[in-house]
Amino acid sequence: MSCLFVDLKVSPKVANLPRRQILGLYRIGSLATNLETMLEMHPQPLSFPLFAHLPQELRDLIWYFALPERSDSALYIYKPCNWILRRLTEGDDGYYESDDTLNLDLIFRDDLIDPVYFELPMAFVSHEARRIALAWTRKHDIKMQRTRGKIYPCCIQPFDAQSDALYISTKKWHEFLSESIERGFEPDLLGRQHGVVSDINHIAISEEVLRYQTEELAEIFVSHQNVHTILVVVDASSDLESAYTLREPGQSQWKYEPMEDSKLVWDCNKAVFMFERDASSELHRSRKLLEEVKEQLNNSMQQPHTEPQELEIRLVSAYRKQLDSTSLVG
Repeated sequence: MSCLFVDLKVSPKVANLPRRQILGLYRIGSLATNLETMLEMHPQPLSFPLFAHLPQELRDLIWYFALPERSDSALYIYKPCNWILRRLTEGDDGYYESDDTLNLDLIFRDDLIDPVYFELPMAFVSHEARRIALAWTRKHDIKMQRTRGKIYPCCIQPFDAQSDALYISTKKWHEFLSESIERGFEPDLLGRQHGVVSDINHIAISEEVLRYQTEELAEIFVSHQNVHTILVVVDASSDLESAYTLREPGQSQWKYEPMEDSKLVWDCNKAVFMFERDASSELHRSRKLLEEVKEQLNNSMQQPHTEPQELEIRLVSAYRKQLDSTSLVG
């Protein structure tokens, strides 16, 4: 069946529309049917009573295209209290056999970051649709659980430290930087040596933080040594800035898109930030922003123990996207 997925090509405009049951009218391997024209002719969702008589492979393909996307451009909202103290044991990386007092690590538990909740009604349409839907959830490590106020179980999409970005709102910025440090002054750690471990690869901040807290950016690496991408959300909406207060399941997922000519890359040899490519004759507003803070960024990276081996700063736009799938074929 995988070959069918490769052979069938659908334009982005059509693929993002919810009425994908019309794919059942689309002959595999042929572009004989113009889907976009059909959508213009039929503004209301189409019904296709002959769906059950289509070949199994084609029905599976239709259900497959009805599934939501799982991209690597998701923003998850930072909330405090993710640092957990852990004692290393023999066999753990970094374990000191000669000095047990050094076997304490303060670990950033990214699995405690609030997941994204979304509904997947397709999983409850029929046995056939459920088979395709559950295969998709297993592929993307998405769990399902019952949620208060919902008829059907919701899907839970956990944070992926390797691909997703952790967004720190302007109000939470200083708390984010100081949380692991302040944890070290609590009674159980006071006067004791400990390591700090975080697997976060991508951090997202507001444009305001970049403009007015530029020299503090290097402090990220005191606690999060594996960060190699800092995303700067330009014109972040008030909804995103206040999203850390939302706790109800079913909230929208935040996505981001890179902005043109808006990427600084750290040059380890020269110990400075460089633009990925030369500026065009007419600078975009986003590029101008990076030009304004470039020198301050270079200065901030001169602090001890903060120079990264790999780092890029990219400006992005953020938008809300409800990961939702509707009942498509009747």
